Amino acid sequence: MEVKSKSGEIYISLLVFHRKGKPVVDIKKAWYKACKEAGYTDKLFHDFRRTAARNFIREGVSESVAMSITGHKINFMFQR
Repeated sequence: MEVKSKSGEIYISLLVFHRKGKPVVDIKKAWYKACKEAGYTDKLFHDFRRTAARNFIREGVSESVAMSITGHKINFMFQR
């Protein structure tokens, strides 16, 4: 993602989640603030972990790879 520095220089941020190149310290706090500003107060950060897991399986990603991406440690929790 391109970011402008204070001097106007454009660079690519090495961070996935950032604000103008500075790291987002608390992703959940940033998530809830963004949802509130967008009018989606009923969305949970964790909802997208479940959605991602389902989408990986639908697209043919193996369970072991999907589990490592989503952070599930045991198969039982992944299957829920």
